[in-house]
Amino acid sequence: MRRIALLWGIWASLAAIGNAQTTFVYPQGYPKGCGDQGPTIVGGAYNFGDRSVCTIPDLRPPGNFVPPAPGETYVDPNLGYTVRISGPTGWLVQYHSQTAVSATGKYIALMDPLQGGMTDIYDRLTGKVVKDKAGNSQDWGFWWDPADDDVYYTVTWSAPPWEFYKMSVTNTFSKRTVFSVPYAGITGGTASMSRDKYFGFYRADVKQVCVGVLDGSNRAWCAAQPATWGGSNGADYAFDFAMVSKGKDPNGKRYLLAEQGGHIYELDEAAGTLTEARQFQNFHTNHLDCVEVQGKQFLFAGVGGDLPDKNGNKTFGGFLALVPFDGGPWHYIMRVSYQSPIGNGMSDVKYGCSIASPVCVVGAVNSTPLQDTDPAMGTSYPTYNGPYAMEAIHFNFLTADQVEARRLAKIRTVLWASMGGSDYYSTPMCNVNANGKVVACNSNFGFKPATPHPKPEKEGGTRRPITIDVDLPRPPVTPKTAANAASFEPGPGIAPGSSIAIFGGGLSDFSEAAGSASLPLSLAGVSVSFDVPSVGLSFPGHLYYVSPEQVNVQAPWELAGQSSAQMKVSIGDLSGTLDIAVSPYAPAVFEYTDPVADRSLAAAFDENAQLIGSAHRALPGHSIQFYMNGLGPVSNQPASGEPASGPLLSQTLVQPAVTIGGRSAVVEFSALAPALTGMY
Repeated sequence: MRRIALLWGIWASLAAIGNAQTTFVYPQGYPKGCGDQGPTIVGGAYNFGDRSVCTIPDLRPPGNFVPPAPGETYVDPNLGYTVRISGPTGWLVQYHSQTAVSATGKYIALMDPLQGGMTDIYDRLTGKVVKDKAGNSQDWGFWWDPADDDVYYTVTWSAPPWEFYKMSVTNTFSKRTVFSVPYAGITGGTASMSRDKYFGFYRADVKQVCVGVLDGSNRAWCAAQPATWGGSNGADYAFDFAMVSKGKDPNGKRYLLAEQGGHIYELDEAAGTLTEARQFQNFHTNHLDCVEVQGKQFLFAGVGGDLPDKNGNKTFGGFLALVPFDGGPWHYIMRVSYQSPIGNGMSDVKYGCSIASPVCVVGAVNSTPLQDTDPAMGTSYPTYNGPYAMEAIHFNFLTADQVEARRLAKIRTVLWASMGGSDYYSTPMCNVNANGKVVACNSNFGFKPATPHPKPEKEGGTRRPITIDVDLPRPPVTPKTAANAASFEPGPGIAPGSSIAIFGGGLSDFSEAAGSASLPLSLAGVSVSFDVPSVGLSFPGHLYYVSPEQVNVQAPWELAGQSSAQMKVSIGDLSGTLDIAVSPYAPAVFEYTDPVADRSLAAAFDENAQLIGSAHRALPGHSIQFYMNGLGPVSNQPASGEPASGPLLSQTLVQPAVTIGGRSAVVEFSALAPALTGMY
């Protein structure tokens, strides 16, 4: 989520954007007025809809609409969603926060104006404080854990070194240091965290952009800052945000977006490098966030340009697009921003994406602050009745080209010209929690602060935090095929103890990998079981990796002696099944892509543990180590999900036959690889 600023962009860039199918979803009986899908193209020009059919909240102060008390709700008259007041007047959904709401929606983190902008935690449903001064000031540094409502991360910078802490809302564990750095800062200040707890930061002391991990290891990768950004020629004070992708791309790369110039860095952990790879210049980088869709990393960004309206007049246009971090084709989603002769439109927006779900939100802001020369009269108040103007809009990405859009509510906030910069903090600043089902925004409900304040984020004013619950249908869990994880071929069936890859759809809400050689029974809420109904057996699978389209799991050793099984992939109450063949042996060699030859080669090493490839070839008469899958039963069999022992070798009970170039090779050793799980 980004600061508010005008949507500047290059219209010519839209030539690189492909059209996505955007479907609008409304509660039954809605919408009531304000158009259905907003502007449509009519005869090559844009038709902005009929403003006379809108039901508009009365925004005149002191407000003909009086918002309910904290913990209470009202139904938006235009769009039908229930809006909850989730905290007291003056407390703010923090503009820098990746998400104000905890993993499943239990708590909300709010900026406390009475304590210098410190973070307080409230019960979202009751609007009552749960933890006072839970985190640092609003400038930068508060993240909710993506899976646990009770866990959050914060930073203190009273003096170097700056310490990053893992903390508990209910104090079920003591504060733990998870990262330390001599100096780090984001002056503007937005930073982001990935679902696996990587985060971006800036080291002004050495002029570097960095990616760190909040896991206690103090791992970090840094690179030289961009030479220029935001027109500030690299001045330290100008560095406004460092944002990491929500996960890794299929190519294994993680990304960092550094500052307003659109500088994209690639993190290669295997090589230990953070390298600037490309620069995006076709959108305003204060208007974006990043999102993972089907295991691929995207920027959710705004682009704009001057376009003719239906009367031939120039308009200021704003569009949404998914922009792949890897430089691939853009995916155009919808037009959301415009001005036209028929009235006020929406041109300023704030984007926020979920840390762990393929969901983003837009908090729309009217283009012109209210000229409040006569606050007793309503004639000078903006109507905000163009489609999308002053709305919270929710986007659920089924794929990169298939989007569900939900217009949630008119925000009802008013921007006051006489408040100057203070009014920036009356903008909605919407963001969304980890499961994508709770949106948080700000609204002053048409009430004007008494005076401008030099530090409006710490003044409180008339803002109130609001939250909106979104009921998202989940795609069905559909496992389609199961294959050997080394060859990706079905082969004769799966071998007990081997690694298998399950392909399909809806297999997980996001991607996650096991963190150790001891494999878990669940990752990202996904579990896999192997059932033999004919004999009443059921065994859990241990997981290497999960993603929306692929799950890698170890077949239980306990399947030995069976000829078939029913495999079930489950996420909560949802599940899908697939019948699979079971074979005692399913041999396959693990492969890698040779960077010189750009082709797949066997993962083989020489006696000096050097990887064999185009640049380092195998020599006749020398030993070669292959990494294999599916070689069958072993001695000293480890428990399912556990790595093989080093001191006590687990050798195959049947010696495999190996040929190289059609000639038989002498097999000197065949066993499970020590310290690894399911690999020979």
